[in-house]
Amino acid sequence: MSSDKLIFLTAFLIFFSFTSKVKGEAVEVNYLKCGKEYYCETQYLTLVKFEDVRGFSKGMAKVQLNGKWGFINIQGEFVVEPQYDFIWSFSEGMIAAVDLNRKWGFINGEGKLIIKPQFDHAWDFSEGMAAVRLGRKWSFINANGKLVVEPIFDFTEDFSEDMARVKLNGKWGFINTNGAFVAEPIFDFTEDFSEDMARVKLNGKWGFINAQGEQVIKPLFDSARDFSEGMAAVKLNGKWGFINAQGEQVIKPLFGSSRDFSEGMAAVRLGGRWGFINLKGEFIVEPTFDFTEDFSEGIVAVNLNKKWGFINIQGEFIVEPIFNDIEPLFDDAESFSEATALVKLDGKWEFTVNIKGFSENMAAVKLNGKWGFINTNGVFVVEPIFDLIKSNGFSEGITSVKLNGKWGFIKVASIKQISVKH
Repeated sequence: MSSDKLIFLTAFLIFFSFTSKVKGEAVEVNYLKCGKEYYCETQYLTLVKFEDVRGFSKGMAKVQLNGKWGFINIQGEFVVEPQYDFIWSFSEGMIAAVDLNRKWGFINGEGKLIIKPQFDHAWDFSEGMAAVRLGRKWSFINANGKLVVEPIFDFTEDFSEDMARVKLNGKWGFINTNGAFVAEPIFDFTEDFSEDMARVKLNGKWGFINAQGEQVIKPLFDSARDFSEGMAAVKLNGKWGFINAQGEQVIKPLFGSSRDFSEGMAAVRLGGRWGFINLKGEFIVEPTFDFTEDFSEGIVAVNLNKKWGFINIQGEFIVEPIFNDIEPLFDDAESFSEATALVKLDGKWEFTVNIKGFSENMAAVKLNGKWGFINTNGVFVVEPIFDLIKSNGFSEGITSVKLNGKWGFIKVASIKQISVKH
């Protein structure tokens, strides 16, 4: 008798059993045929009944129980008992902002209050400072809770690259970590820095400033996008083109719409059809499509005659446009790298190959109205039984799932290949 090798995937799916007053109950092991050559062994434990959860970050996750928020660790133990009206995730220095009786303070990684609740609102720490609101005005504090900037601002954003966007008397500018203005508050609106340039709006027109607050590209444009790969899309007289960091018009405004450059290519719309240009403005994929996504790892989804397929950078179809639908990450379909994509064909979901978007070698997919996870072979390692999965996917090997109206966490503890002779 010939010997064939069967591959068994063992995936232990753990619904954490929490040590703080709430316990999970084990149920039977399930065996599922996941494909022609695969069987999946999956062990389930019942969910702890959280009203809401957030993903893991720095080894901890926010959870809501009986209307209050706390933190659990990756073992499922409460590090911070659910006692706060709301909390932000832990940020730098393992500090988290917490809301207690409508006042905000800060706790450390052990759950100890290090800055007592005294502020009317607060953001996370970023670059050693946190934005806080006192009354109607915003300021910044350091890790000791000391005000380092006077509370004079209408609104603030986090520090990034040693600068923070602030609003004063209805106008936006940038300050440094000493509270001094790098760019005076004269703008109608500003965006964060990207490639050392920030978009600013003045008198209804968009331009760019540098890290010194200098208007290096005058506000002349009807609209603009951030710099990406040394180029920024700008709109002038109803048409989109591209400029470089010196403000020079590298690609003339010819297009009805455009997207950012990605992997040396940008999607543009000309004559109602989408195609792709290179950094010189030359079409490398002719404008023939109804719509496109952005390139990632040399592959992009395109829509032609209301059907979806996938092309490479030469514009060649690697998956013909025969699918009714594809969706963004964590909607009814997935695209993912070095693996498979779930697509809709004649009302049914099927798999195709070599597309983009896995998270920790697993992809969320929806089948018959329920969510589960497949691996890069298209095999279910978590069978589709969940009502919803959080859109951030797996983080630190863990993801949050919703079942029967309540939230909890799952973890694929191990995936093993076992050769069996028969």
